[in-house]
Amino acid sequence: MSQDNRIFQEEITIKVSPQIAAAYSQATAEEKQQLQIKLADMLQEQLSIMRRDSIIELRKTMNAMSQEAQERGLTTEILDGILNDEE
Repeated sequence: MSQDNRIFQEEITIKVSPQIAAAYSQATAEEKQQLQIKLADMLQEQLSIMRRDSIIELRKTMNAMSQEAQERGLTTEILDGILNDEE
C-alpha cells in the first residue's frame, strides 16, 4: 500500500518506555506520521504471522483428530450417517 494512500481510521494507545514517549512527543508532525506508518506496517505483519500460525496449528489439530478417528474405525460412511441422523 502506498504511504500517500493510507488513511488512519482508528487510534490505539500502547505503553512504551518514558524515553520513547519523550522522543515521540518531541518529533515533528512528519516524523510522527512516518513512525505511525512504520508501526502500522509492523503490527500488520505481526498479526498476519500470528493468524497464519494459528491456521497452521488448527490444521495440525484437525489432521491429528482425523487420523485418530480413522484409527478408531470411523469411516466416511459412518460419519455421513452420524451427520445425517435426524433423531
